Amino acid sequence: MSSSRKSKAQEKPFYEAPESRPTSAQIIEETRTWLREVKTKRPFTPRDGERSLFASRQVSADFSEIGAGVAAPVGRPPSAVSLGGRQFESESRPVSGSAVATRLSPIRAGSAGSGSGSGAEASGGLPPKPPSAERRRPRGSASEQQRSSQQPHRSSAGSRVQRNGSVGELPAEDSAAGDPGRRRDSAPQPPAMSEDAETEWFNKTLAPAVDLLSVAEQTPESADNTLELVRHLHSELQAAGMLGRNCRRHRSRILRAVFRLLDWPQPRLQLALAGLCLDMRVSAGNLACVAKLLFRVAKLEANDALFLAQPGLLAGISDTLAGADPAASHEALVYLAGALKFLTGGAAGVSRELLRSGCFEALTTCLGRAVEWNRQTGGRAAESLAHVLVQVLGSLRNLAEQPGTRQQFVATPACLAGVCAAMQQYPADYELQLNASRLLSKLSQHADVCAALCSNDDGGGGVGSSGQSALLPSAARELLARHRSREDLVLRLAFVLGNLAGRAEEARTAMFPDKPALDSVLAVLKFYQQESEAAAAAAASGEASQPAPRRDPGKVRDCLVKLVRLLANAAISAEVGRMCAGSRTCLRLLVTFVESKSIADNRELVSNSVAAINNLTYYMSTELASDMPERMLRVAQALSLLIQRADTDLLVEAIRPFGNLSREKAVRDWIVTSRIDEVLITLLDSSHEAVYSAAGILLNLVADPDKRQVLKKDGGVEKLISALTDLGQSDWQLACVICQALWNFTEGMTSCADSFGSEQTAQELISCLELFTDEEAVEESNRLAAGSDEDTFRHLQDVWESDFAYIGTHLLKRLRRHQSQFEPL
Repeated sequence: MSSSRKSKAQEKPFYEAPESRPTSAQIIEETRTWLREVKTKRPFTPRDGERSLFASRQVSADFSEIGAGVAAPVGRPPSAVSLGGRQFESESRPVSGSAVATRLSPIRAGSAGSGSGSGAEASGGLPPKPPSAERRRPRGSASEQQRSSQQPHRSSAGSRVQRNGSVGELPAEDSAAGDPGRRRDSAPQPPAMSEDAETEWFNKTLAPAVDLLSVAEQTPESADNTLELVRHLHSELQAAGMLGRNCRRHRSRILRAVFRLLDWPQPRLQLALAGLCLDMRVSAGNLACVAKLLFRVAKLEANDALFLAQPGLLAGISDTLAGADPAASHEALVYLAGALKFLTGGAAGVSRELLRSGCFEALTTCLGRAVEWNRQTGGRAAESLAHVLVQVLGSLRNLAEQPGTRQQFVATPACLAGVCAAMQQYPADYELQLNASRLLSKLSQHADVCAALCSNDDGGGGVGSSGQSALLPSAARELLARHRSREDLVLRLAFVLGNLAGRAEEARTAMFPDKPALDSVLAVLKFYQQESEAAAAAAASGEASQPAPRRDPGKVRDCLVKLVRLLANAAISAEVGRMCAGSRTCLRLLVTFVESKSIADNRELVSNSVAAINNLTYYMSTELASDMPERMLRVAQALSLLIQRADTDLLVEAIRPFGNLSREKAVRDWIVTSRIDEVLITLLDSSHEAVYSAAGILLNLVADPDKRQVLKKDGGVEKLISALTDLGQSDWQLACVICQALWNFTEGMTSCADSFGSEQTAQELISCLELFTDEEAVEESNRLAAGSDEDTFRHLQDVWESDFAYIGTHLLKRLRRHQSQFEPL
């Protein structure tokens, strides 16, 4: 029995290949999917010109509907800081009690950080002495205690910051808790000298310089001499191995002399003093004082170059940040990380040097320890650690702008896991969420980062029993709903989620595991649609009495763009796509954007909405809802209106959903009634992609006997044949779709002349099919198209053999059989 008769006996369309063969539709779905990932621009992040520790703008009254939990935590440390006292706190007194500080100690705000004074030299004065010893808490982390006491001039190779991406566990409390200079993982190192030898060395080498520093007067003339004395002191301490806590008998005397100079308003001197203090490994209130000093100098962008000019300072800041216990030294960490945030957001040269000095590894370590401590303690120190994390995430966001850092993020799973864990631990902290979303907005544009964010690998960082990154899609969706009125955060979260949804199936299903999850995102979309309509109504009225929009219309539009893109990309998943296609609210919102938004002002929103509709129509069927045919017709009517006002590029996008919609007879009738069939014929002379879309819709259209005449209008048949001739050999999938359309068109034909208008037109098609079904000619054509790529050649051969040759051969037989007006006996 012939193939044609066998197909007819099975009562199935001729061009449906046997089950053992992949069909044209299956091949097309694999290689040129109908479902489209939607691209968009990353949200713009303005540069922080003011260099403030935290955002100055507070939650306005119109955000009250979301609840007080959205607002930033109260008690943020101020950007204008005082150093807390010029006197050095003795670190030899015993410290009792827990090493965990439950809240930040007060920081007095003064005029020091206001920026007034003589440009880069403005620093201000010092308020009273720091808190008493009873209120101090020691540092005690292992990384800090391992920091070398011998090398103030550090290099990236010599830094002790962890560089393998893992974050160590918090050290247990032990006998070394009161001495940050002692290593907990090894026996205490003996001093470099005996006490008598140390005294003799000190009196001979350092005592004159220390005495001069102790009586130095604050005058412009003395600043350079004092700076040289500090450098001399630092150099001698390094040469004698007396940095860190090795200088036991005279350490307090040296640091008292140094601390009395901290209020001198010369940034170069202040940085030299800070570098010495860090290398002496000061702790508790002394470390907080030094951190505030570095923060205050870094507030002025003109001082950035001074940080580069001070040898080893950037590495010292990184080592201290990595070594300090985030629970006991959170106040110091806030200002150290704040200084790094300013420096990483400044000149590129400073950021590059920070990366060489171990800044990325230090921030990762600090981040991991903070979220792990918060997890272990059940959030007891949540507020104070949130202040630290805001600065750390802001610094990482700035570093992400530097070339090559993306590879560091991907190679350091603990960093991405820490960012995700921080977002989950502090859902109400708007500024923390904003910094985290800015970082992820930058990184998630790349496929390798998206894969890492959807991975269960946390790098062994101790930020949870399972990978935190894999929880990001669902957590970010919840944050989107929680902070829906904060447009800056909404558009970034939606952008990140859209990036993940465009690349990972597991992300799509994690975002929308059920209908309530979808409804929460649709509620945010509806919120901004209403905001957009309110702004448009106010602008249309033109009345001065109308209140100004609560939100920037441009940002509202951006939020709509990112949210619609999120839905479009998520609908690539069959599970999510069916859920969206069955949602009346989802479909109604998308149709509203297509019908009501002007292309001139909202082109990206309209384009994204059409793409989302295209992906949803792929899953539309009566299995989802009994009234689905009516919904499909409603969508077709909205797209018809768009086609009338669209330009060429948007026209192709608006036509594509009809490939799915035209499966419904009511839609096919509408296509002819609204004369969209004429547009389809016109597109056959357009781009390759336009021809593919138009041919697919015509295939469905001419399956109805009463609609086959549309191909005879405006030279439709001739254009299909021309497209087959010109494009077929380079795209066998397109050739297959055109042949299927011509097979439907010629169903029940009696003669070629009657069907094609002339024997000449039919002969052109026959000649084309004879060439395209010639195995030797096809193999030569495919070899030429593939060049030296054997895989491409095999793919072209497989597509031709499994699909095109089947329908092309039988279409050729039909045409030959009816080439003459005489019917064969």
